[in-house]
Amino acid sequence: MTGKKMDMGRIFVSYRREDCAGEAGRLHDHLGNHFGPEQVFRDIDAIEIGVDFVDAINSAILLLIFLVMLSYAL
Repeated sequence: MTGKKMDMGRIFVSYRREDCAGEAGRLHDHLGNHFGPEQVFRDIDAIEIGVDFVDAINSAILLLIFLVMLSYAL
């Protein structure tokens, strides 16, 4: 870890990269514009290289107020 504090938003955007990464990105941008970018957590934006992914996700979930999950029906 570089010493920079990981951004932990209060809104957590969960998505399947295989089928809705673009939609998740647009939703993240819109929510960030409305609530402030520091309030929205998306793994690709908030987790630094070298940080344990599972630990980072678990920490973010503990702080969230609202969870958004995106996936297309299989």
